[in-house]
Amino acid sequence: MKQIHFNEVVPSFLYDSADYESEVWGNSFVLNKGESHLVSAFSGRGKTTFLSLIFGARKDFRGTILLDNQDTKGLGLNDWSGLRQDKVSMLFQNLRLFEELTVKENFLLKTQLSKDFHLDQAEQWLADLDLKDVLNRRCNTLSQGQQQRVAIVRSLLQRFDWLLLDEPFSHLDKENQQRVFRLVEKRVAEEQAGWIVSSLGDKHGYTFQREIAL
Repeated sequence: MKQIHFNEVVPSFLYDSADYESEVWGNSFVLNKGESHLVSAFSGRGKTTFLSLIFGARKDFRGTILLDNQDTKGLGLNDWSGLRQDKVSMLFQNLRLFEELTVKENFLLKTQLSKDFHLDQAEQWLADLDLKDVLNRRCNTLSQGQQQRVAIVRSLLQRFDWLLLDEPFSHLDKENQQRVFRLVEKRVAEEQAGWIVSSLGDKHGYTFQREIAL
């Protein structure tokens, strides 16, 4: 999936608003595979909505979103399932870990869907993020920062053309942010993918190729 095209998209929470100014909402623009993107805005401006529209988790909008030349409004459940399996991966802000399961069990659920990746790869990535001893711990015993890094690793355990990261550094110190950036850059390069990070405005010391203000 080489391009994501937004054409005059307005999410439902802005239907009754006439005074918003945005590079995204109500405008036309294209995101290109292979580029890094930062989407920044204050809380309540729609960062999560923006990523969720690309992922197909929300459909309450006016306008058109094209994935390559395919209108997302014409996609069914099976279409979205296929896209999420090898085209688009997303880290949600609420992480969506199965908290009563171990880290290993969370990863195994993912690798059952994506046959190209195995547990030993996840273990190496955990070590890269200073988490080499958490594999057999239940997720609800981990700190927020540890859970965030585990969820990031899980999002990388598949093929993707696009990686969507919704405020991925909210519980991470600068050292761990840099570890995550190094791992994400490596995986994105391997997949020759595009990636989008949402933020309250902090660039986290990284230079993105494109910055978009909601």
